Amino acid sequence: MARKLSTLFFSMAQRMARDQQRVLRRATRTAAAVSGRTLARTVKNTTDPLIRKAFKTGLTAVTTPPSVAKRRAAAAAPIPGAGTWQAHIFRGSTSIGQWHGRLAYHLYIPSSAPAKGPHGMPLVVMLHGCQQTAADFARGTRMNRLADKEGFVIAWPQQSANAQSQRCWRWFRPQHGHGGSEADAIASLARSLVAKLRLDADRVYVAGLSAGAGMAALVALRHPDVFAAVGLHSGAVMGDAYDASAGMAAMRRGSRRDVLEQARSLLSTAVPFAGMPAMIVHGGRDHVVDVRNARQLFEQFRDLNGIDAMQPPVVAALAAGTDRAWQREDLRAGRRTMVRLAYVPALGHAWSGGDSDVKFHDAAGPNAGLLFWRFFEANTRVGDSTLV
Repeated sequence: MARKLSTLFFSMAQRMARDQQRVLRRATRTAAAVSGRTLARTVKNTTDPLIRKAFKTGLTAVTTPPSVAKRRAAAAAPIPGAGTWQAHIFRGSTSIGQWHGRLAYHLYIPSSAPAKGPHGMPLVVMLHGCQQTAADFARGTRMNRLADKEGFVIAWPQQSANAQSQRCWRWFRPQHGHGGSEADAIASLARSLVAKLRLDADRVYVAGLSAGAGMAALVALRHPDVFAAVGLHSGAVMGDAYDASAGMAAMRRGSRRDVLEQARSLLSTAVPFAGMPAMIVHGGRDHVVDVRNARQLFEQFRDLNGIDAMQPPVVAALAAGTDRAWQREDLRAGRRTMVRLAYVPALGHAWSGGDSDVKFHDAAGPNAGLLFWRFFEANTRVGDSTLV
C-alpha cells in the first residue's frame, strides 16, 4: 500500500511540474511535426537509400523539442568545477531500518584545496530532488565552481532507486526505518568525512532542493550536533506528513495543523537542541510545492530558534526591475540573522540562478548557491548546538 501511495504521489508531482511548460512544449511539437510531414512529402517517392537515411536522421532532429535536446546534452556534459570529483560508497557498520549500510555519494574537493588535502575546510552536504541524481544536481546548481572560489568541500549523497523509484528522499516518512534512517545515514556520512579529511567540524552545513530540502530539514533537526545551519530550496512544511499521500497534500497547500508543534515533534530526544539557523528559498510561481510552505517553514524556524512570535522581520527588496528580483526577510537574534526567507516572485519549481538546461534549475533569479553559502559562512557551531 505504501509503495502504491508513493508511486501515485510522485507521478502527480511530476505532472504538476510539467504543467509549467506544457503550452510551450505543445507549440514546439506541433511546429516540428508540420515541418516533418512537409519534408516527408518531398522525399516520398525517392528510392535512394542515402536520401532516405538522411531524411530519417533529419526528421528525428526536427521533431525533438529543443528543451529536451538541451537537457540530454546537459546530462552528458562534464561536471562543472576545476577540482576533484570522486564517486564513493559510504558503508555503515550495521543495518539501520531500511537503510542497509550503503549510501552512494560523490565527493568534490575544490581546486583551492592545498596539495596536502582540504584540512580545516568547511563541508557542505547537497541533497538532490526527485528525478535527479547527484551529478544532475551538481551540474544544475554549479556549486562546485563556488566551492573552488570560496574554499569548501561538498558531499553529494544520492538516493537509491531501490529505496525510492524516483530517487526521492523520503522526507514524507520521517519515521525511523524510512526517512529517519536516511537522515541518520547522511549525518553519519558527514561525521565520517569530517574525521577522515580533517575538515572543520564546526562548519558543516546541509542544503537541498524539493525532496532534498525536506530531507535537509529532517537531517538538521535530528542532528544539531553535526550541522551549523540548513538551506531549504522549494521545500515542504516540516512534520505534516507521515506517508506519501499526506506529503502530496502538504506540497499542494501547506499544513492545516499546528506547524510549530509539528516541527518540534521531529527533534531528537537524544541530542540537545539549542537552535538551527535556516535559510529558505522559494518561487512565487512554484506549482509543485506551494509557496505557503515557505511561510510555514519560516515560522517553524522562528519558533525553533526562540524568536518571539511578535518580532517583525527585517524586509528588503533586491534587484528590483530585473529577472533576478527577490525579496529578503530576516529574523534576527541580536545582530545575527537566524532565519532568512528569499522569495523569488518569477521562479517556478527550480533552483534559482542555476543551469536552465538541467531539469529543475532556472538561470533567472538570484544565485541560490551563493545566497546559501553567504548565510552558511556567517554561522559556526560550537559545542553541543551552541551557535556563534
